[in-house]
Amino acid sequence: MTLVSSRFIAARTVAAAALIGLASLGLGGCKSAPPVTVSGLDALERSPSVALDVENPRGSVLVYVDNEETQPRVIARGGSRTGEPTANYDGNLWVTAAITETDGRAVLTVRPTERTPDIKDHWVQVIVVLPSCDGVRIKNSEGLVDVRGVSGAVQIDNGGAGLPGGAVKFEAGKPITAPVSISTASGNVDLIFPTGTAGTIELLSGNGMLANISAWTGQLEHSVHKPGSFKGVLNRGANKVNVKTNEGQIDMRVGPYRFGNPHKKYYKQWTFS
Repeated sequence: MTLVSSRFIAARTVAAAALIGLASLGLGGCKSAPPVTVSGLDALERSPSVALDVENPRGSVLVYVDNEETQPRVIARGGSRTGEPTANYDGNLWVTAAITETDGRAVLTVRPTERTPDIKDHWVQVIVVLPSCDGVRIKNSEGLVDVRGVSGAVQIDNGGAGLPGGAVKFEAGKPITAPVSISTASGNVDLIFPTGTAGTIELLSGNGMLANISAWTGQLEHSVHKPGSFKGVLNRGANKVNVKTNEGQIDMRVGPYRFGNPHKKYYKQWTFS
């Protein structure tokens, strides 16, 4: 019980800190970080629900759903991996943002510009705030990916192909019954899913660290444990929920935290002699 509660209390603390960071980066009117120009906003008149597609070669990606917003907002800040900022925070220097219609729905696409930075260890933080998000794809490296409040299919790749990754934090806004694929080359993965989420789950830690699922609601069946991994079926779901870190641990929670004993399955290598 101590392990589950302490880790997810920490995750909530990180989430609160991230929201404070959003306000300081310009969503509260800060002139040092004007929003990126988003083209194609007229597509929202035909498809108010938006899917998100972000590629950030080096940096971090923060995504937050706020139903009080009326349209998507994107902020990008350039700097260095060691924290050195650039003189100009204009996000249009670092990324482009456009909404297009694909298969009858709106997709917000965020891509890096071709600008050659004059700063060592170039690194970009991308922040996206949406009124809703039905499906997300993120490709990033060398930093945190933090996604809150989205629904639909999920694909997150942090690092890989020789590139370092970073921690991944994901909290769904609605029950997930669509495919989920989350991977990072290095870093811990923390996941929170609402009651009603279903899927065929595979959690894999490449270096044999904790791979844990705590189902406070719902039913886990056909559980299989091996070093650094967990497989099982949640609420008889057929959609795949695949989560992998090459170096780090995975913590997945289903349903709101409450006192008592969850349907808990985990593997930790040192528990076996």
